[in-house]
Amino acid sequence: MPIRSMTYVNISPIARLLAAAFKETAITGQFCHPYREQYPEGMYLLFLRHLREEYMKMSPENVLLVSYAIINKKETVTGFAHWYRKRPIPLTRSWPNYLAIKAVEAYNYLESFISPNRAIDPARFAALRGIDPFISHHWTGSRADVWHLELLGVAPKFAGRGIGGELIARGFEKAGSEGLGCSVSAAVGTENFYRKNGFGVEAGNVKDEGGEANPFVRFGLVGGTVMFSK
Repeated sequence: MPIRSMTYVNISPIARLLAAAFKETAITGQFCHPYREQYPEGMYLLFLRHLREEYMKMSPENVLLVSYAIINKKETVTGFAHWYRKRPIPLTRSWPNYLAIKAVEAYNYLESFISPNRAIDPARFAALRGIDPFISHHWTGSRADVWHLELLGVAPKFAGRGIGGELIARGFEKAGSEGLGCSVSAAVGTENFYRKNGFGVEAGNVKDEGGEANPFVRFGLVGGTVMFSK
């Protein structure tokens, strides 16, 4: 299917796509959103606000891709991938861009009082966002500068058509043109998929470091695998 950069008008349909794709996943769905059946809009709101903030970063090193199909002469979003350049020291943002991001964050914060995400468990979600100190050691040495696949989702009704692989291939093309490798933190059960699509090196599990301080250990979760292309 054709693939292009995400536009602002795509944010809402992609948020719907991701909410459906991740609804029954062990971490984002079942663990972080235990009340998603009672409040079905919750996961949509999570992704909606996240995508707004990522879109406003407007950097060539923050790539938001959509795949789409033309159905009845109308474009339908079928998949989404978020790739970003993971550097040892992130690039400094311009002040206009920094202020734009902060404005969107403030808007999301205020909107959350009007339309709260009632499906989420805030404590669980906040704890998992603190995983970076326990896995950052994997991105060192020759792997300190890579293109990282942060998020990948395919609309359930388009699953099994190779869309995810095509979105991964675009990231590999970008990385290859710059002489860099790629990385991903693969959820449990997705490892074979990522191996088949170029992530042939397994660096370790997200539960390997930190003991009880690691949120995956503390909550008794099955951790995923950190994988690299080389």
